[in-house]
Amino acid sequence: MYINQPLSPFSPPTFGAQSMMGLGMQMLLLSQMMKMMMTVFALVAGESGQAAFSGARPAFGSGGGFHAGGSPLGNFLGSSGAGGAGGAASSAPVGDAKSVGGGFVSPVDNYRISSRFGPRKAPTAGASTYHKGIDLAAPLNTPVRAAKAGRVTVSKDQATGYGKWIEIQHADGTKTRYGHLNSRDVQVGSQVQAGQVIGKMGSTGTSTGSHLHFEVLDKSGRQINPEQVMKL
Repeated sequence: MYINQPLSPFSPPTFGAQSMMGLGMQMLLLSQMMKMMMTVFALVAGESGQAAFSGARPAFGSGGGFHAGGSPLGNFLGSSGAGGAGGAASSAPVGDAKSVGGGFVSPVDNYRISSRFGPRKAPTAGASTYHKGIDLAAPLNTPVRAAKAGRVTVSKDQATGYGKWIEIQHADGTKTRYGHLNSRDVQVGSQVQAGQVIGKMGSTGTSTGSHLHFEVLDKSGRQINPEQVMKL
């Protein structure tokens, strides 16, 4: 049976304004999530590359998780960074030199004794034939430490004799002297601690080579053999 009736035209589905707004919000949220993921991936990749380049090993906390403190990743994640490897390195404590007895520490870390206390043949013109200290030889500019805490009473330069030298008075009334220095790092009146670096070893004054001329003076101001009060 034939019916002469025209077909209605096809109409595409339409979306309301609210539907379009919801779709737009979903797309915007998805875009933001993708950006955050890309940022995290970039930071992780940067952390791994930096550790590999510097030879550093990633730090792990007691719980076994990655310790992000002090790193860009840690900052991004809001970590406090307490105890992290990125914190400032602590300096070596003053007074870490070797104890040599009698309340003293060694004024030089590594040395050889080139001349002991007492009578001797003068090593050069103008040098004393009675040595009132002990000579500790080491390379030029070897750090020289205060053998005991005290106050600097002398820090001066001489063309002969001690050359550049320092004297420290200690709380018990004794003194120590440090001669032939290449440089002096403390001034008169400075308070120093045992083991503190006060200068660099040299060969100034009446000297034949790089060494520290080290003296110990008793309460009366008389030089005594340092090896009687400490083990050098």
